This record gives sequence, structure tokens and C-alpha cells, in this order.
Amino acid sequence: MAWRFILTLITKQLTSAIINKFKAEYSENILPITALITDNTVINYSDDGVVTLSDDYQFSDNKSLKLDLPLSTTLPKISNFNVGSGLLTSVKYDGRYIFSFRFLDKTSKTSLANVTLGFNVFINSVLTFTFDKVIDLDVHEEDKFYTIAQSFDLNADDIVDFSFFVSSDSITPSQNVYLYFSGFKLELDDRFLGIPSIYSKPIATQVGNYKIISFLSDLPEAVSNVITLEDNVTYFIANTIDLLGDRLVGGANTTIIGGSSENSILTSTGLGVGVPLLSSIYTTPIRHISFNDVDTAISFDGSTNPNEMALDWTGVNFVNVPNVGLVKDASNFIFDKGAFLNSKGLSFDGTIGTIGFGNSLFRGDGLAGDLLRIESTCTITRRFRIIYSSVIAFGSTTGLNVNVSATIPVEGYILDTINFSGGGTYLSGVAVTDNKSLFVNCKGIENSEEISQYYMNGNATATTIVSVGVSVKVAGTTTSSSVTQKFTNTDNRATYIGSLTRFFKVTATLSLESGNNNQVGVYIAKNGTLINESEVYGTTSGSGRAENIVVQTLVQLSENDYIEIFVENDSATNNITVTDLNVILI
Repeated sequence: MAWRFILTLITKQLTSAIINKFKAEYSENILPITALITDNTVINYSDDGVVTLSDDYQFSDNKSLKLDLPLSTTLPKISNFNVGSGLLTSVKYDGRYIFSFRFLDKTSKTSLANVTLGFNVFINSVLTFTFDKVIDLDVHEEDKFYTIAQSFDLNADDIVDFSFFVSSDSITPSQNVYLYFSGFKLELDDRFLGIPSIYSKPIATQVGNYKIISFLSDLPEAVSNVITLEDNVTYFIANTIDLLGDRLVGGANTTIIGGSSENSILTSTGLGVGVPLLSSIYTTPIRHISFNDVDTAISFDGSTNPNEMALDWTGVNFVNVPNVGLVKDASNFIFDKGAFLNSKGLSFDGTIGTIGFGNSLFRGDGLAGDLLRIESTCTITRRFRIIYSSVIAFGSTTGLNVNVSATIPVEGYILDTINFSGGGTYLSGVAVTDNKSLFVNCKGIENSEEISQYYMNGNATATTIVSVGVSVKVAGTTTSSSVTQKFTNTDNRATYIGSLTRFFKVTATLSLESGNNNQVGVYIAKNGTLINESEVYGTTSGSGRAENIVVQTLVQLSENDYIEIFVENDSATNNITVTDLNVILI
């Protein structure tokens, strides 16, 4: 492979934006953005020197790496260092490439100072080249960055990385060498310039399956207004990317991430109404991305995917999107630390295991529509859960619309610690009293209770007593109270249909009629078996009536357990008519 080592002596003043004696040509810097020296730069060093991050001397608004290498008059010294994987990149084409970097010398000029400055080139993780140059530090001017550059050949898809070293046999007198490094660049010399072009910052590159997107041109080319993302590739959105009327279609296991949803933004000026900006049938992790200023943001339909589609999203925002879109037929949809801002209209349909939102903000636009909607044909096999979030619905916007025909497990519609505000309609469809609902610690709406009440007044149906001292279920037609939740009430029976096993306090108050001066026993029964601890007795009057008999107990109930009230006559076989009954479970 041909190579060339270049030392440019007339270079960039610290206050200047132009590097002199370079080809006045622009050439893309194909290093990743991590090649910029910032507070996040990883620094590794060994042997005699110490390398630290410094902003004392900046190159093109980048910080620099400061090398402090102590030298002596007799002992050789060396320092090796790198920036982790910050320079690791892959190349797209066969050809000759030029790698360059800048250094500034702040060593005292009162010495005979010669050092060897060099770097290693690793191609596909193999140390392939080592280049070095003896540098006379005494001749360098103050506050100037000098450039070292090297050309070498690479093949398409090669992955290249770099490390650096500085060494010296001796120095007179003994002192420290101070060098600053910055301005790393790798460029394809496709115009055969022979020397580096002017410095430019990295824009986008791909290392293996990781691609940084700073401009629309960094994405695959659109075909018929569709940009098809590659399978198993992670796209890092480093800027606001306007697709200019095009849309994205995800591949298998495409991942879309950004640095922050405040500045990693996807939009598409001119995209049609109802046309989703991003659609896919595949599992698609998304992190710290904002979808802005389109009519429809997403469409994820896993119905044609032979494998289950899973969507796990963190820090995803929808801004000024009137119809966020559709999620259909997925194993899971998990949305955390995200926001709907002046946006609404995320719909769920098909069969979905878990729909989960957490630590998120939902603020609508005040127009007609739902922030979140569960369609009538949606089947949720595990749960629909929102926790620790805020729902702001105002004007004509509805907060959550869960169709009563949607299939959801008992207590599978979970709202936990949600603040509802805005004054609009907060909930539609499935109500708090529905057995599907479990609403706890929420503000602005009624919370769920596991509670039951049934009663009857003026009952004339007698409870038939066959034997003295033998208990019989109270006869009569009872009415279930509208406050009942997580219970199904039929005639003198409250059946628990909640999913959690727990203890309840059961209280029954009744008035009854039987023979004169008859002693009557009253019991609470679980699943048809008397609870002996609940036993109480009352005695009818001379006119055969007893009033305000109270019986109560504590009982543990699991799903489908039921409670009933029994009576017995311990004096005779006279029938008992419970004229009034009120049973409460809390």
C-alpha cells in the first residue's frame, strides 16, 4: 500500500477559522461524531505520560487532548493513548484515504527538544501500519496548531481505528513536554489531492450496524417517496431531519435513537394527510426521538409479521401531531418518559399482550378526538396500564377512550397515580365500576374500589324452615347497588370477580318476621359454608317481629368466591321472612 507522511508547518492560528497551505477543497470527514473532543470523550493512556481533556487550546471550537510527558536527560520516555472507540469507523468505498490530526506544542523552548510523534492504524482490529515522525519542538511557534497527515489504502467495508504515541530518548535539560491534540479527520482522497483538504467536522458515518444521521442525505435514497431503513441497523438521529414529503418504512429490528427528543427530530414537510411518517411490521426500538409537525406519525401493524412485533420506546415525543397513529397486533407496546404535546390520536387494535405507559405526559390540542383509544376489536391479553403520568384533556379532546366491547382481562385496565386535568372529558367507554378497571391513586377521576352492596326492602318471600336449628339461605329478590365494583350480585349472593385475593369486612343488617318469641340465628356464609365467627341471635317480639339484627365478620375472598346470608329458627319450625336486608362488603 502506498503511503505518504506530511507535516504542514504553516497552520491555523487559534483565532482563525482557516488552515493555511491546505487544499481549498471541501472533503467529507467520515469519522463518527464521537471524533469531536468533548466532555464525553473517552481517554485511555499508558506508560509515562498523562493525557487529560483540556479547553485551554481549542481547534475549530473543539476541545483538545493534553499530553503531559516528563522527559529526562538519560532515560527514554514514551506515552501511548487513544480515545476508545471514538475514531472507529467503516468506509464505504475502495480507495486511498487521508487521516489527519492537529497538535499544538506548549513545551518550553529553552531545551534541545526532539520527540517522535506517531500513530497506529488498525484495520479490521489488526494493527496494520505504524507511522512516526521526529519533531523538533524548538522550531514551533506559540499558539499554532500543526497538522500531521498520512495516506493509505482501504477496501470497502474495512473498519479502521487509530491510537497515538509520543516518545523521546532524552531531553536537555530535563523537563515536561506539553502537547495538545485535536482536529481528527479521515477523508477519501477521490480527487487525488495528495494532501489534506481543509478541516471539516464529522457529519455521519456507519460503524458496523450503527449509522449517524445528521442530514437527509445520510438516509437511504427514497424510492417513490419511501425511504426503506435497513434490517438490523441502528440509526442515530443527530439533528432535525426533514424528509421533505417522503416517509420511512422500517426493516427487521431497525432501531432509531437520538441524543435527546429536544434536538433529535423527525418530520416531513408536505407529507400527506393520513400518511404515517414511520411505518413497520417489525420490532422497532425507539429512544429519545421526537416526531413533529405531521398529520400522522406512526403505523405499526404486526398482523403480517410471522414473528411477534415488540415496541419498547423511551423518551419519544409527538409534537403537533393531530393523529399520532396506529399500533396493531403486537406482543407488547411499552412507552416510558415520553410526551404527547399538542397531539392526540394513538389507536390500538388487534391482539396485544401488554400496552404500558409510564412517567409520561399527554397533552391534547383541544380538538375533537382521543389522546389514547382502544378500539372495539382490540384484544388485550394481559393489561393496559398507565402509571405515574399526567393526562391533560381540554376543549373537545377526550383523554382515554376504552371501548366497552374491547376484550380486556378483569382488572387489566390499570390507571395508577395519574393526574387528570384540563376540564375536558377524561374517560370514555369502560367506566370505573367495570370489572375490567383498576384505578388507584388518581386525581381528577373516581378511583376503583373492591366493594359490594345488595339489599331488599318489603320482601314477602318466606325462607322455609324444615328443621329446628338448621340454617337456610335467606330467600327473596335482592337489588345490587350502583356502587358495586369487582363483584357480581344476584339474589342474596355477592360473587367476587377481582383478580387479587384479599380480606373483606362483611356486614349484614336485617329485619325479619317469624313465630312469637322465637330465637332466630343469623350467619354469613362463604361458598355455602357457614362462618361460625359471624353467628348472632335475635328474638322475635310477641308480635313475631325482630328488627335491626346486625351480623358481621372478616373473610378472605379469591376470584369467584361468594357471600350469602343464612338464617335458622332455634325455637320452632316456623318460617322466617326477612323483610329488609342490607349487605355490604368492603
